[in-house]
Amino acid sequence: MSEKDGYLLWFDGEPDGVLCGKYGKIIVFSSLPKLQLYSDKHELELSKDEPVDYEFDTLQKWCSQPKKENVDCKLFLDAWNLFVDIAISSSKGTETFRALNGSNDIIYKKLFYGNNLPSVTPPDCTYVPEWTTEEVSTLSELFKEGLSMFSKKAAF
Repeated sequence: MSEKDGYLLWFDGEPDGVLCGKYGKIIVFSSLPKLQLYSDKHELELSKDEPVDYEFDTLQKWCSQPKKENVDCKLFLDAWNLFVDIAISSSKGTETFRALNGSNDIIYKKLFYGNNLPSVTPPDCTYVPEWTTEEVSTLSELFKEGLSMFSKKAAF
């Protein structure tokens, strides 16, 4: 995308979302200190967790040459979840992503279980999803739309 780092404020609740400003634009900070200043000014409590790196440049490269052997379940699931939260937070102009998201529950579950989270994966077991050509194509289409949505909605 741009090989620039940016930071946004994600919140959990009902529903989860990202901080948006005027006209539904996602507020993106150029550094963690700027994000911290904003959160201090607006009395927002930040999580102590490390920031999540969504690696949009890596995702965009994969979309240009999607291969089932290169599906990264963690990267893809994290990005998918972020794109869902962006679509919820900034609903206008997200219809295409919402439609793709809503019709691909099986693919989402494969990514989820492919993360092999200890809370859902039995000890000494590993799930490695098998991807069809159609699923890989659908993932590529979904992520291209998600990346496009983010580019249009992000206010750096």
